[in-house]
Amino acid sequence: MWKRLALLATTVALVCAACGSSSPSSQKEGGDSELRDGGSGFSTGGGAPAATAAPRPPSAPSAQGAAGGVGPAGSAASVTSQTATILAVAERKVISSGSMNVEVPDVDAAVTAVSNVATALGGFVESLSNDSKERAQVTIRVPQEQFFEAVARVATTGEVKSRNLGSQDVSDQYVDLQARLKTSKAEEERYLQLLARANSVTEILALERELTRVRGDIERAQGQLNLLERRVALATLTVTLNRPTGAQGVPPSGSVSIKTRDVAGAAATIKGYVAGKKGVVDSSTYQVNQDRAQASLAVRMLPQDFATTMQTVESSGEVLNKSLNEGKPTADGSAPTAKDPNAALNITITEDTSLPWWGVVLAVVIPLLVLALFIGAVYQIIQRGWWPPKRRSRVVATSAEGEAKPH
Repeated sequence: MWKRLALLATTVALVCAACGSSSPSSQKEGGDSELRDGGSGFSTGGGAPAATAAPRPPSAPSAQGAAGGVGPAGSAASVTSQTATILAVAERKVISSGSMNVEVPDVDAAVTAVSNVATALGGFVESLSNDSKERAQVTIRVPQEQFFEAVARVATTGEVKSRNLGSQDVSDQYVDLQARLKTSKAEEERYLQLLARANSVTEILALERELTRVRGDIERAQGQLNLLERRVALATLTVTLNRPTGAQGVPPSGSVSIKTRDVAGAAATIKGYVAGKKGVVDSSTYQVNQDRAQASLAVRMLPQDFATTMQTVESSGEVLNKSLNEGKPTADGSAPTAKDPNAALNITITEDTSLPWWGVVLAVVIPLLVLALFIGAVYQIIQRGWWPPKRRSRVVATSAEGEAKPH
């Protein structure tokens, strides 16, 4: 028994000596201490091996741990948390959009300036509506990170009257689409594997139907995902450009109602005149109600042609009522002018069913003439003794014999 213990102790001592020879001197002392403790353990344990001692903690904290008040484990956890936060922010999907209303002295020049802003910031003009020299609407797309820079540059083109900016976080929608796409692709793969092992025509047809359905889901999800990515990548800014109201003045406008016997002819005359003055007929209607024709016209002409157009309308029939708005002069006091027709006039033409003056004369004179002729004829009849008819008289003669004989 003692021999076995001595042999075991010798073996342990040799192992510890070998470990101590490859470690610094300070660790040798620790090894000797552990050896002595181990020997004590062996002697008191009754032959049971002693547990290995736990490694000793470092004598001093690291520089980073001392500065931050946490150990190496705490520092690593903090760095990991910050990295996760940065990645989460970077992966957010935000759609930015806005609209601006800007008053500018020259609409065409402002349209060019807004287009240049989009090009300079790496974007493009998505749409342009410029129907007159007084107003235009431009929609531009710029990279997401240049959105507010674009807003600032557009604001320098004139006086900003209104501004509406906003953003929409579509991260949840984006993640949902990605998950749906991944699920559909996995489902497609499973159906392809089943199709490869199918043995009957019925199984093949059923699997192909399911594949068609799944591939449709994949295409829809991929299309929505692509659209979302494009909207996220490029922000949208809609800019409405207007000339100041005081600078351009207010064009004249009005409405007039006339009556005439030839409704269609009067309407054609007015429309021809407006077209000849480079005006626009916005609407034209013709209807007959209770044997009475009526036409309605909505026309626009240049402000400088408004007065002559009114004269043409009034000369086409009898004016029943008229309402005019003369407009307002421009900032310099001159009459409003425009290159596009913007003076509006609404015209109502009603058929005149009353008798003309000569009809009234005939209606009175003809009965009088008939009456005069009748009276003259009666007079002539009486004068000629044709009326009343005379009675024929009888003369009785007495014959010599005393008999009366008619004569």
